[in-house]
Amino acid sequence: MACRSGCPTQDHANWGECARDSGLQVGDLGRGVAATTDRRLNSYAQARGLGLQPPSTKLRDSQLTMRAAGA
Repeated sequence: MACRSGCPTQDHANWGECARDSGLQVGDLGRGVAATTDRRLNSYAQARGLGLQPPSTKLRDSQLTMRAAGA
Protein backbone atom coordinates (compact mmCIF):
# COMPACT_ATOMS: atom_id res chain seq x y z
CA MET A 1 0.00 0.00 0.00
CA ALA A 2 1.59 3.27 -1.13
CA CYS A 3 -1.02 5.74 0.10
CA ARG A 4 -1.47 7.41 3.47
CA SER A 5 -3.96 5.71 5.76
CA GLY A 6 -6.34 8.69 5.43
CA CYS A 7 -6.35 8.73 1.63
CA PRO A 8 -9.93 8.44 0.34
CA THR A 9 -8.96 7.00 -3.06
CA GLN A 10 -5.99 4.72 -2.18
CA ASP A 11 -4.87 4.83 -5.82
CA HIS A 12 -1.58 6.75 -5.78
CA ALA A 13 1.69 5.32 -7.06
CA ASN A 14 3.58 6.24 -3.90
CA TRP A 15 3.25 8.00 -0.53
CA GLY A 16 4.75 11.27 -1.83
CA GLU A 17 2.23 11.51 -4.66
CA CYS A 18 -0.56 10.84 -2.20
CA ALA A 19 0.72 13.51 0.20
CA ARG A 20 1.07 16.09 -2.60
CA ASP A 21 -2.46 15.40 -3.87
CA SER A 22 -3.86 15.81 -0.36
CA GLY A 23 -2.22 19.22 0.03
CA LEU A 24 -0.20 18.05 3.02
CA GLN A 25 2.26 20.74 4.08
CA VAL A 26 5.14 20.59 6.49
CA GLY A 27 6.51 23.82 7.86
CA ASP A 28 9.24 25.06 10.11
CA LEU A 29 8.15 27.22 13.01
CA GLY A 30 11.48 28.93 12.80
CA ARG A 31 13.18 31.36 15.11
CA GLY A 32 10.02 33.37 15.89
CA VAL A 33 8.64 30.75 18.24
CA ALA A 34 12.01 30.18 19.89
CA ALA A 35 12.50 33.92 20.41
CA THR A 36 9.09 34.23 22.05
CA THR A 37 9.84 31.27 24.29
CA ASP A 38 13.23 32.73 25.21
CA ARG A 39 11.67 36.09 26.11
CA ARG A 40 8.98 34.43 28.20
CA LEU A 41 11.41 32.23 30.12
CA ASN A 42 13.93 35.05 30.61
CA SER A 43 11.21 37.21 32.14
CA TYR A 44 10.21 34.37 34.45
CA ALA A 45 13.85 33.79 35.45
CA GLN A 46 14.25 37.49 36.17
CA ALA A 47 11.22 37.45 38.47
CA ARG A 48 12.50 34.33 40.23
CA GLY A 49 15.90 35.97 40.60
CA LEU A 50 14.20 38.80 42.49
CA GLY A 51 12.66 36.26 44.85
CA LEU A 52 9.21 36.51 43.27
CA GLN A 53 6.95 33.60 42.31
CA PRO A 54 4.82 34.29 39.21
CA PRO A 55 1.79 31.97 38.93
CA SER A 56 3.07 30.64 35.59
CA THR A 57 5.86 31.10 33.06
CA LYS A 58 3.62 33.22 30.82
CA LEU A 59 5.20 36.57 29.99
CA ARG A 60 2.18 38.51 31.25
CA ASP A 61 2.22 36.72 34.61
CA SER A 62 5.92 37.46 35.12
CA GLN A 63 5.48 41.10 34.17
CA LEU A 64 2.42 41.58 36.41
CA THR A 65 4.18 39.94 39.33
CA MET A 66 7.21 42.20 38.96
CA ARG A 67 5.02 45.33 38.61
CA ALA A 68 3.00 44.39 41.69
CA ALA A 69 6.24 44.01 43.66
CA GLY A 70 7.54 47.33 42.36
CA ALA A 71 10.44 45.67 40.60
